[in-house]
Amino acid sequence: MSISGFMKQINKANQMISEKIGGAKGTERDERFVNMEKKTDLINKLIEDVSYRTNEYLQPNPASRAKLWTVNNLSKMRGQVKNTPYPQPEGTLGETMIRYGNDLGDSHFATALIDLGESLRQMAGIKYALEDNIKQNFLDPLTQLKDNDIKEVQHLRKKTENRRLDYDCKKRKKASGSVVNDEELHQAEEKFDETKSQTEQAMTRLLNNEVEHITHLLGFAEGLLEYHSQCYEILKDMVKELNEKKKRASTGSVRLGYNDATMSKKNANGQMSDGSSNNSRFYDNGADTTSSLSDNFYPDQLKQSPFLNGNYDQQFEKKPFGFGSVAMPTPSQRMGTINRQAQATCKALYDFEAENDEELDFKEGEIIKLIARLDDNWLQGELHGKQGRFPVSYVQIIVPLP
Repeated sequence: MSISGFMKQINKANQMISEKIGGAKGTERDERFVNMEKKTDLINKLIEDVSYRTNEYLQPNPASRAKLWTVNNLSKMRGQVKNTPYPQPEGTLGETMIRYGNDLGDSHFATALIDLGESLRQMAGIKYALEDNIKQNFLDPLTQLKDNDIKEVQHLRKKTENRRLDYDCKKRKKASGSVVNDEELHQAEEKFDETKSQTEQAMTRLLNNEVEHITHLLGFAEGLLEYHSQCYEILKDMVKELNEKKKRASTGSVRLGYNDATMSKKNANGQMSDGSSNNSRFYDNGADTTSSLSDNFYPDQLKQSPFLNGNYDQQFEKKPFGFGSVAMPTPSQRMGTINRQAQATCKALYDFEAENDEELDFKEGEIIKLIARLDDNWLQGELHGKQGRFPVSYVQIIVPLP
């Protein structure tokens, strides 16, 4: 450090102590500059809190987040590329339903359990795609804003404050009779004014760039809309299927291990030949169990539910789950075509360079549409309108092929 630089550090420390302890007056900044500083600090805090809460929304279990963070960081320290996905609750619940459905064997309830579990697994795959979407279109831009624009503003503000202290120290010394020539004082004032102007311009650019800020929010909202729209389609189809299974189960001849011979033992009062009681509306062959269940089991406010009577197409196509009079977008208005089943996709773990025209190029982190599995080692997919094959080991399956 040069002698002049060392003297500036002494002047800054001297002025700071004089202001904090001695009550010396420093150069006051105008009200507009102070308000811009406050708003800049607020945006900085906003980015930190919103980014943290967004990650918390996408991965709500703090224990799983901490374990995932530890595993991934240990892998990086060991030089391993390991991308362990967050265990989505929909996927965990779906796997549990499928496991017990398979254990139950061949029954209406078992197949319904497996079908609902598969739907939940599809929703978990869509949730992984949502994470990647929001990270790319919302969290990453916020991080770049903090690391670039806000970091520049913070640097200029610190530089402005240092030059203000140097200028005020020299001005105070000259006023008290110390040896400070006019040229030195004038240079300190010019440097302070120059840096203050640069800081004000940087803060103005940050605060006036509302189009970019709103674009980040739009990317977040579009990701949520696509996620909930696809989940809505999956659940709507699942409700239809479960209603059909319920009707088929209600007309079956076997119920919970009772066969026709056992059922014939009932007398006219509904009593079994051994004196036990059995409710005919659950076990009579061909009985209309749907209406009796709806009339006796469900509360009055749910008897009109379209999920009980099966007439949900007309009511829920325009007014789904608690949305009141707000109309959902038609399939053609949604972003992309939402298939009856979730689109099979995978995420690239590494860069892959095609060696011939039959192979597909991609970069790490890109989402690839799956078309078919060629064999145990190769998949067929599509990216940016181009189709080709690529190694299974280079990707992580998000939504599996049917």
